[in-house]
Amino acid sequence: MALLEYLKVDFIYPFPSYQAPALLLAGQCHERLKQKAEAVMQYEELIKKFPKQESATTARERISTLKSKS
Repeated sequence: MALLEYLKVDFIYPFPSYQAPALLLAGQCHERLKQKAEAVMQYEELIKKFPKQESATTARERISTLKSKS
């Protein structure tokens, strides 16, 4: 399952330039699986761990979109 592989990247590789996009993709997997709450939590974790990465900007946008659909 792709989701688990993306989470492994965050755990195994100590490189924010790999970890942040992997967490973003993990959040997108949750979205595609219709797991909205889990997607938001994944995006929030990304923002907390890597606030200055470009992926964090995208994660903020996804959270805003998901919360506006509630």
